[in-house]
Amino acid sequence: MNSTFKAALQYIEQGWSVVPIPLGAKGPNLKDWPKLRITAGDAAEYYFGTESNVGLLLGAASGGMVCIDLDHDVAVELAERYLPPTGLVAGRTQRPGTHRFYIVTGELKSKSHKLPGTGGKPTVEILSDGRQVVVGPSVHPTGDVYDVLGDGEAATVDAEDLFVAVAMLHAAVLDRLGLQESQPTEQQADRQPSGTPTNLRPGDDFNERGDVRELLRQHGWQFVHGGENEHWRRPGKDVGTSATLKDGKLFYVFSSAAAPFEPSQCYSPFGVFTILEHGGDFSAATVALRAAGYGDSVYNVDVSGLAANVTAPDADEFDADDLDDSTDGPLVFPTDCLMPSGLLGDIVRHNLETALYPQPQLALGGALALLAVISGRKITDIFGTQPNCYILALGPSGCGKEHSRKMNKRLLQAAGGKALLGPERIGSHQGLISHLALTSSKLFQIDEIHRLLETMSNPSKSPHLYGIGTVLLTLYSASDELWVSDGVKDVRSNYEIYCPNCVVYGTGTPVGFWESLTANNLTDGLVGRFTLFEGSYIDTPNTHTATEIPATIVDRVKAWIDLTAGSGNLSGINPTAIVLQHTDQARARHAGHLQSIATRRMTESPFRAAIWSRSGERAAKLALAFAASRWDGAGPMPDIELGDVDAAIGLSNYMTKRLLNQGNRFVAENEWDGKVKRVLRIIADNDGISKSALSRKTQGLPERERDAIIKHLLNTFQVFELPKKTGGRTKMTYTTRRPTALAV
Repeated sequence: MNSTFKAALQYIEQGWSVVPIPLGAKGPNLKDWPKLRITAGDAAEYYFGTESNVGLLLGAASGGMVCIDLDHDVAVELAERYLPPTGLVAGRTQRPGTHRFYIVTGELKSKSHKLPGTGGKPTVEILSDGRQVVVGPSVHPTGDVYDVLGDGEAATVDAEDLFVAVAMLHAAVLDRLGLQESQPTEQQADRQPSGTPTNLRPGDDFNERGDVRELLRQHGWQFVHGGENEHWRRPGKDVGTSATLKDGKLFYVFSSAAAPFEPSQCYSPFGVFTILEHGGDFSAATVALRAAGYGDSVYNVDVSGLAANVTAPDADEFDADDLDDSTDGPLVFPTDCLMPSGLLGDIVRHNLETALYPQPQLALGGALALLAVISGRKITDIFGTQPNCYILALGPSGCGKEHSRKMNKRLLQAAGGKALLGPERIGSHQGLISHLALTSSKLFQIDEIHRLLETMSNPSKSPHLYGIGTVLLTLYSASDELWVSDGVKDVRSNYEIYCPNCVVYGTGTPVGFWESLTANNLTDGLVGRFTLFEGSYIDTPNTHTATEIPATIVDRVKAWIDLTAGSGNLSGINPTAIVLQHTDQARARHAGHLQSIATRRMTESPFRAAIWSRSGERAAKLALAFAASRWDGAGPMPDIELGDVDAAIGLSNYMTKRLLNQGNRFVAENEWDGKVKRVLRIIADNDGISKSALSRKTQGLPERERDAIIKHLLNTFQVFELPKKTGGRTKMTYTTRRPTALAV
């Protein structure tokens, strides 16, 4: 029995859950490892029968065990002063005492405190549910050996007390280093209504003159003691500190129970006022402060309709349905979004009735693209959201994905909107700009778009196409302002476009698109801005496909085309969009979703955070489209309702999770990783594949390299080898499904 196996059994006997880690590594390679529960029997021998590292699963998996990971040397030095005493402390040979273990009562989420600045290194971390920590006798990548957890007993502490203690330790580390926590004092100002102040905004004025202390007392906060950083205690708590106030200006909240404030966040005076007095509604707070005499008397912005005091629901209310990106089970498209009310639903129904191979997802994607081009530059919401969108419709060759493109062309021509149709091939970024300059709203319907994306990722291969990606990115973000093209020698090719409404509806094959993905085009924002729809082969063709487009659909499309935003001679050049108002419930739902994403990004990897960053923006565009779809062509614009926002969030988050899942399958860090992922996909898509069949499907790989990849997948528990009887013989097959005998 090797030393790791022996230690793993000891940990299991103490009621802790363990996870196998490759020897010399710091993290598991096993899929879904947080859900693994290994028993002391055959399963443990399977996982630890050969030399490996061992990790301790934290949180509920090990009876509420959490680990405080002291990443910075100063944190190790100061830990005894700030953290509760505990009898279970470990580390490794060169860095002793860096892991302190506790049993917590109550909920304690993982949290990483970092040095200020982009990419700051951690000072101290809370490792809880869904996390693991490497324990002895594991070997660090440097060759250092971790301590085996001995007979010491982890102290039992209150979750909130431990959270505050860790936050104060982090603050002490920064103080010792002469650093200050990064203060996000500008983010509140960014969320104030847009406009051009003649001098001073109400929020900025309150930051200078507002009395935060009195405001806190009015809402039940208690002053504990003074000093350079004043200590304050939240309502409902009798002992301890929940937040600090520096110089009467910067309110830093430690406590995870200090709602409505978020833990580990810093608030300016204006932020405190907005949270406590107006439920997080910065627009309403601005109106109230102006009425109270803050800011200049002249402030050139129309805030009518924004003064309602709406309390956004807590972010946690939306965690389960909004941000769950678990890979367990199939990722299911939200089918309740497939048939919206109004014009979108009518177009989708007509599409499905007339298509040889009806494709519900692709029909919705095509309808959204058409609505985006006819409503662009004409409507917006209170947040400045524009209708422009990039749609990606994927389907195998011959599945009927061209039907939506053809229908959009026919519909625009019938409604007098032929000028809104752009070319179906783009030869260069300058060509794209030239066509958009002719008509500031354009629908570019591009077939085989995955080839264009693949080419755009390689500047040396086709530099004239590489620039298209940059132009698409800037056009997407500049849809509410003046966009100026790159300066070129021929000044006639230099363009200025007010509120460009560039809409892309691209079609391609799934394998072609997913294999064209790179980490760069997923994280630089372009692919993340696409709304993804997928089709498949249909086994029963539709034999009734000769129906003309109903006049009611044509008339409403024509009404959108003829709609003029604003008034005056320049309305067609620089329009003033009609604002669709949110209902109170819809605005609260939208605000809660954005807060959930903002919180999520703080703990995600840069790759995942970049993908999630687009979800809120996409949801706002979809909600605007769902509401605009109900316009009858003559009356006032409809409000954006809660149902619109709910459907938009569900659809947007499905797209985000789909990109993340497929990115994990296809995007490789290097050539070797790409080959490994290709073999893994083949095994996953051909469950129970034999070695000979796998060899046939990977003929391009040398035998030695193929064998090395299979060995790697087996050793990292991504693939399992199972016997299968065929006739009188038994042969080995490969599967990605874990044998049930190995998991508890």
